[in-house]
Amino acid sequence: MRKLDKVEKKEIIEQWNLIAEKRFYQIKKGEDDSFSNVLVPNMLSLLSSKKYEKLLDLGCGNGIFTNNLISYSNEIIGIDLSEKNIKIARENIQSNNNTQFVVADAETFNTAVKYDCIISNMVLMDVMNIERIIYNISKSLAKTGEFIFSITHPCYWPIYWNYYKEDWFDYNKELIIENNFRIGNTSIEQKTIHFHRPLELYFNILQKNSLNIEVMKELKGKNFNLPRFLLIKCRKGKSYD
Repeated sequence: MRKLDKVEKKEIIEQWNLIAEKRFYQIKKGEDDSFSNVLVPNMLSLLSSKKYEKLLDLGCGNGIFTNNLISYSNEIIGIDLSEKNIKIARENIQSNNNTQFVVADAETFNTAVKYDCIISNMVLMDVMNIERIIYNISKSLAKTGEFIFSITHPCYWPIYWNYYKEDWFDYNKELIIENNFRIGNTSIEQKTIHFHRPLELYFNILQKNSLNIEVMKELKGKNFNLPRFLLIKCRKGKSYD
C-alpha cells in the first residue's frame, strides 16, 4: 500500500481493464459477499416502486449490477471507462433489449440526455474529478430526478485497510491511495487506486449541485463491526440552470 502524489486517468483505466475478468468471476461465483448480500439489496431498496422511463448506471463495470436494474426502467444505459468491462457486460448480460453498455467517461458524457434516475455503485471514490462528475450527474437528471450511490465509508475505510496509522494519512485531505484489490480476506495481485475524501467534501459537492439527501445508510458488511460502506439517495432540487 502507498500514497501517490499524482495519477493519470489512463493508469486507472488500465488497472480496471486488468482486473475486469477476475472481478466478473468473483461476483458470478458468489465470492463477494458485500456485493451480493449488502450493496445490491440495499441499493435496490431505495429505487422507486414506479418504473423509471430512463435510468443511467454510472460506472457499470461488468454489468452484473446493471442486470439487477432491468425491471426498474424502460431504458437503461450503463457507462464505464473500462473497455474490457464493457466488453464483458455486452457478452454476458441478458438485457431484454432495454439495456445498452457504452464506453464513456463520467466527466465528459452527454448531459443533454435526461434521466429519471442515476445510480452508481462503488464508483465515486475511484474517480479523479469528483466535482465535475457530480456536476454532470445533476445536469443529467430530470426535474426531481433521483441519484443513488454507494461508496466506501470515508470514516472507516482507512481502518478497514489499516492506513489510518500511516504518517501520510490526513482524514481532512483528498489522498490518492494504491493497494491490491481485496474482498474480505481475499486479495487479488493487481493494484487499484482509490481516493480518500472527507465526508464533508461529498456533502458539500452534493449541496452545491442541488442534490438533496433523502436517505443515508451506513452498511457494515460481513465480519466487520464498523460501517464499511455509505449509501445515499439524493433528489434533484430546483432547476440546475
